[in-house]
Amino acid sequence: MAYTCACNAVKDHVVVEAIDAGACTLDAVAECTRAGLDCGGCHPTIEALLALSTAESAPERSSAT
Repeated sequence: MAYTCACNAVKDHVVVEAIDAGACTLDAVAECTRAGLDCGGCHPTIEALLALSTAESAPERSSAT
């Protein structure tokens, strides 16, 4: 497993678990996991995981007219 945040040794699955548990912002993920609290180099990765989670949980759009 890879690290999302090397500064605080937070692995990807820990961030995903926090998002699944309801952390829906970068600050919320940082509060739950400590990922992103130091240099900020992992912010793009955390934001991508948040966006992926949002896209997966969005209801499917109907194309019926």
